[in-house]
Amino acid sequence: MDLNNDIYVTSDEMFRENTVMLKLFGIPFYLICLGIFSKITMELTGTGVLITPISWVFDMVVFYLWHVHAHYRIESIPFNSIAHQVHNDHHYVDFPPKYFWGSSSPYGTIWRNRFQPSKQEPFDIYDWFDSIGTKLANEFFAIGLYVLVTLAKRFIWGLDWTTILATVVQSYLVLEIGNYLHMSFHTKDHWLGKYKMWRELRYLHYLHHCADTKRNYMVFAFIFDKVFGTYVKISPVKKNA
Repeated sequence: MDLNNDIYVTSDEMFRENTVMLKLFGIPFYLICLGIFSKITMELTGTGVLITPISWVFDMVVFYLWHVHAHYRIESIPFNSIAHQVHNDHHYVDFPPKYFWGSSSPYGTIWRNRFQPSKQEPFDIYDWFDSIGTKLANEFFAIGLYVLVTLAKRFIWGLDWTTILATVVQSYLVLEIGNYLHMSFHTKDHWLGKYKMWRELRYLHYLHHCADTKRNYMVFAFIFDKVFGTYVKISPVKKNA
C-alpha cells in the first residue's frame, strides 16, 4: 500500500526508514520488564514464572478485539455505536494523517496542539458526567472482556486472588504507559521526541492512522495483527515539493 499523496504528509520528521532502535533495544527492554515483573510476582505469590506473561497475551487479545469492534458497527454489542463514533472522530476528525498533531476540531486544536492558545472552559458538572459516561461506554466491551478473562483466571485457570491482583496491576501499568505514549504521539514537539526509539514508535502509530480503520488495530505493536490476519504493510512516501 503506497500512500504517495500529500494528504499523508504531516511533517518530514515523521518518515523513518527503519525501526532499528526498537528491534535492537526497545523490544528486548520491554521483554526484560515483563520478565522482571514476572519474577517479582513469582516471589510474592509463589506462582509460575509464565503466569504474568500469559496474562499479558490475554490483555493484548482483549485490546485487539475491543479495537476491532470499535471500528465496526455491531448492533448486538451494547454501546458499540458510541465506541464506533469515538474512534471515527479520532481517526477522521481529530487526528487524520494530514493533521497528525491535531486537526481544526476542538479536540485537536485545544487539547493537543500546544502552539495554539487554549481557553479554559468553566467546569460543568453535567459535561463532566457526560464525558465519564462516554468514556465508560467507549470501553464497555473491553471492560466486559477483561472481567470474563479475570473470572476465567480464577475459576478455570485456578489462580488465587493474590496472583490475579498481580495480573491486574500489570494490566494497569501496561494500559497507562500505552495510553500516555499514544497521547504523546499526537503532541507536536513532545519532550520524548529527542529519543529515536520514541520517534520510531510514533512512526508505527502514524502508519496505523494511515491505514484504513479495518487494518493494523494494535496501534504500534502489529504482531497480533499479523497473527489474526489484519496487518497491512504501509509505505508512506514524502512527495517532493
